Amino acid sequence: MKYTNILINGNYMDFEKIVPQKIILKEATIVVCLPIVTVSLVLVGSCIPCAMFIDGVRYIKYKQLKSKRLENINLN
Repeated sequence: MKYTNILINGNYMDFEKIVPQKIILKEATIVVCLPIVTVSLVLVGSCIPCAMFIDGVRYIKYKQLKSKRLENINLN
């Protein structure tokens, strides 16, 4: 589950590094970042089913390749 693992456990930006320490700028930054975070959560959430599908296809191909190799070993 390579791609699914990256999406779920990936290293995303640390919010504390983005927010300035001044109170006025801190509040303005938080207000601006809320819509951006909301959209990004929806986008990442919609990518998870696609990543699971791709990982499933990779797993099936891996099992097929493994079974073909075992057949070739048994035939020789």
